[in-house]
Amino acid sequence: WTLATLVPVSRVVGLELWNLCSQQTWVRPEEIARQHSESQFDMHGNNKNADWNPGYVIIMGGKWLEILTKGNVQAGVHRVVSTSLTSRTSAPKKLYSRGDATTAWCNEWQCV
Repeated sequence: WTLATLVPVSRVVGLELWNLCSQQTWVRPEEIARQHSESQFDMHGNNKNADWNPGYVIIMGGKWLEILTKGNVQAGVHRVVSTSLTSRTSAPKKLYSRGDATTAWCNEWQCV
């Protein structure tokens, strides 16, 4: 279990996150990031990011974060699918808690 996972956006779309709000669809954050980048135009109407270089990072909450926030931040459910014949590279960074870390468990507004 992790606190969170950081995933740099890839040039090749493939990461999908389960939409926890509707629980009926998968969302492609890399596609959203690319669309956002392509929508950025300068004052002359030229695309500032014609050669798209993703500079976005996707942060997915982990199971420990879900437990510590009592479900206010839910662990991200994800999958990676092939959407292209181009190979895809990803280098996620997982954040773990220390093995000797402790926390005060809170009940409503009072910590014990």
